[in-house]
Amino acid sequence: MENSKQVFNTIISNLSRSYIFYVPKRYYHYIDPTFLSDIIKPNMVNIVYYSNLQQEVHNNPSAIDGLEILKKENLLNNNVIDLIALKNNVSPEEFKHTMEKYGDYVGIHCILTQWMFKNVKNDIPITPSKTESMFQVQANAFDKHANKLESYFGEETITFEVDGNHILEIVSETLEELPEVDINNEIEIPTKQDKKEEPVKTKQQKSLMTDDKARKYILETVFGIDPEYLCEDV
Repeated sequence: MENSKQVFNTIISNLSRSYIFYVPKRYYHYIDPTFLSDIIKPNMVNIVYYSNLQQEVHNNPSAIDGLEILKKENLLNNNVIDLIALKNNVSPEEFKHTMEKYGDYVGIHCILTQWMFKNVKNDIPITPSKTESMFQVQANAFDKHANKLESYFGEETITFEVDGNHILEIVSETLEELPEVDINNEIEIPTKQDKKEEPVKTKQQKSLMTDDKARKYILETVFGIDPEYLCEDV
């Protein structure tokens, strides 16, 4: 049986596998003055990206695997199975701590995936209906996952109220491999103007992370895992 650190690493990485996403241009002014601008460049906004099962990130529409996205629910169900097994093999305190951390991540992805589905056509007007439907499938998969977690582990398992900085951190984790993508040779979709913006539902933003803390966060994490949870051989 894997220990809680290994299980946590696995289930967190599964969240961003078979994952479709984009960074809205209208919110880049929040990113630009922070450490996230080292990861999310100005020419990466309003482009649909896809992280496949191997977590290779592409922005070519032909690389988006609709079948993988349809199977996202199965991938998330594997996380539930891993958590049930973990619960039977660690102390209640250790399991509670793991679930609290995981619940934070799932809650953020629920917010992000629903928001992207509702806003992708506003930010990227010529997004094909097929691609838009993939955003919907993904959002539904995360909602079902959250409901299943609460049915198995308690109603307060998932955290749906988070500050904007935490959301940006999760986005940056998904984008960590993007500097290797040659986005200039692929398709960038123009922005539609004068559309009404829908705000992200978050708590009032707090102070941004310091540069030192940010760099430590990026260097010591693997797909966004808290340093406390890193396996020793990572």
